[in-house]
Amino acid sequence: MSTHERSVPFAGDALEAAAALARTAAEPHVVHENGATVHFAEGEAETVTGGLADVARLAGRTAYGWVSFERTGHLAVPRAEVRFADGTAVLRADDEAALDVLEKRLADVSTVDVVEAGVRAPVETHGAEEYRSAVGAAVADIRAGLLDRVVLSRTVPVPGEVDFAATYLAGRRGGDPARSALLRLGGWEVLGFDPEVVTRVDTARGLVTQALAPSSGDPVFDVAWREEPSRAAGAVFERAVAVRLAAAELAGVCEPGSVRVARFPAAEVTGALSVGRTSWDALAALLPAVTASGVPKARACALIDRVEPERGLYGGAVVLVEPDGSLDAVLVLRGLFRHGGRTWLRAGADVAAKPGCALEETTEKLRSVSRFLVPLCA
Repeated sequence: MSTHERSVPFAGDALEAAAALARTAAEPHVVHENGATVHFAEGEAETVTGGLADVARLAGRTAYGWVSFERTGHLAVPRAEVRFADGTAVLRADDEAALDVLEKRLADVSTVDVVEAGVRAPVETHGAEEYRSAVGAAVADIRAGLLDRVVLSRTVPVPGEVDFAATYLAGRRGGDPARSALLRLGGWEVLGFDPEVVTRVDTARGLVTQALAPSSGDPVFDVAWREEPSRAAGAVFERAVAVRLAAAELAGVCEPGSVRVARFPAAEVTGALSVGRTSWDALAALLPAVTASGVPKARACALIDRVEPERGLYGGAVVLVEPDGSLDAVLVLRGLFRHGGRTWLRAGADVAAKPGCALEETTEKLRSVSRFLVPLCA
């Protein structure tokens, strides 16, 4: 696609504008919040679906999409884009006429009306017994020395029709996640609010991954560190195990000696890509993310396969790749999903960290999204 570009001043709320564009989009689309920049991409000028090796064929192009927990993906080169940052909206499309249309849409965009959440989901009770059984199986494997930790998730069906764009905006206003995403692409509708990335590769081929969520939102480090030393010590051990695994995974694609633990206990690991390696190699080395699976990863995934239905985009990533080789993959953990005519919430808990509280932890995480569910009005 021959890309034409135009910059226009934009003094509005980028998230509101992106959500409104998504709500009125006739084509598949993605909203990707990447730090201080909000991206809106629409349409599919070119699409690749398949395994990681297949979707990596779009290297050298700007592309948006997703990769599932099972390591399949759907990536698209968009027909139109808007990037909001620093009071400016950068518009991209395949010709000047399309840019004119996109600029008019942006000028006409109105705030998404966020009404009171009116959709209720049984987050406290649905699947509780099955989840307790799965946690029991995980605890048995941990006590037998087969696992150090595993993340098990629970799904809750959502009745009725949900306005994804309004729910996304309501949830985003109600919290401050490091990253967020909203998409309708490749047969999926998803919105998610998450504190971490699977991996980020910059233009200088430096990369970073977070082996676990940052400690700022972790009650073990905010409260138990002071009040329950033994529990906090166990949490430090679990973080150390996860960081060690992430570092070992990066070592396979990074320059020798470049892998470093940037911050601990924030569980952030950095490195520099080896010559001949790409950002897709880094993503392939890290997926499924340790923070959504467990340690050892192969045994954790084997248990997940036994006790959970197919995860799909839960535990996967929303991905943005650039022509310069940079990549940003946002982990999808706390979110709302729609696929195959069904809508559901999904969230998980680290069984090793506090097995007796795993069900309650999933309930809290599910509620953090369910309280923002906005019904789709005719």
